[in-house]
Amino acid sequence: MLFRSILVFGAVIVAIVLALPNLFGDDEAVHVSRSDGVAVDQTTLTQIRSTLTEKNVPFMSADLKAPAAIVRFETVEQQLRANDILREALPNNVVALTVVSRVLGLLRDRLSAHIFGTTLLNSVFVQAFRLPNLFRRLLGEGALTAAFVPTLQGELHHRGRAGAFALLNQVASWLALVSGTLVAVVMLVLSQSRLWPGLDERWYRVADLTAVLFPYMAFVCLAAAFNGALQVLQRFTEPALSPIWLNLAMIASLGGAGLHFASTPEGQMAWLCGGVLAGGFLQMAVPAAVLLREGWRPRPDFALSPCIREIARLMTPGFLGTAIYQINIYVAGMLAVNVSESANTLLFYANRLM
Repeated sequence: MLFRSILVFGAVIVAIVLALPNLFGDDEAVHVSRSDGVAVDQTTLTQIRSTLTEKNVPFMSADLKAPAAIVRFETVEQQLRANDILREALPNNVVALTVVSRVLGLLRDRLSAHIFGTTLLNSVFVQAFRLPNLFRRLLGEGALTAAFVPTLQGELHHRGRAGAFALLNQVASWLALVSGTLVAVVMLVLSQSRLWPGLDERWYRVADLTAVLFPYMAFVCLAAAFNGALQVLQRFTEPALSPIWLNLAMIASLGGAGLHFASTPEGQMAWLCGGVLAGGFLQMAVPAAVLLREGWRPRPDFALSPCIREIARLMTPGFLGTAIYQINIYVAGMLAVNVSESANTLLFYANRLM
């Protein structure tokens, strides 16, 4: 019954997406939304930026404001030209893969709710997974992608693939250093949480699970850089596959191994955490393998080149804006954990439905 309802819901989503026509706003902005057959996310926004930069269409800003990606222009002529380009540039396979990702995400959450319900264990997992996701959005996606993609596009235009791959090595090296250091520090601190006296048992469990899940952040930060590079190289399928790897790994680990090889909820949760880490590794490894086939050769490079400084400068405003929103979400989750055993889980599922 569970799988039948999910398949029916997925079929309805696909039918709606394929049936609705392309619609764009009539002001000096392009609004790309689900009504255009595109499930709007960071991958779609990065693709829009990359495509417009490649086609030499100047734009004032490109922002993700659910339920649409909004690109603003100085003139109506630029907006009309962007309309024509984007209608042709958003490939059908990317649209289909994004829809598949959404359906798999629904299945993942439904499976987790079916097995763990609104128990304290599920609330603890939701809160523990929020912290690596917070840093992922601060260091990996969003601000970094918005700054990295146009800079890499410029390097590709002026210095060819050799220059673009050299910049990718610099960005990946700094990302690995910063995220790796954060992972080591956070895991070291949280692994000693039992030494902190006076806390409720639920907070010790949050700390334990956060220490287990935090390496996911390093994987997906590197994945964001690799996917941005692929989009600059006009490879859009692999970035669209990225969330699918995570969903498949979590579904397989929990619905497969967890149900068959674990006899307790704690054992099933251990399998779910393993699925998160495996999914994060796949999100990083698959685009890296594609880049290797494109001619990229990874090597450590910690040079503070002008491009690295420019990326850091461009990142700062978006980083600060994103930090406020993400910290608010994390604090709201902490308050929910403190309210009751089920409050954080209920808050999470309510936000997912929205």
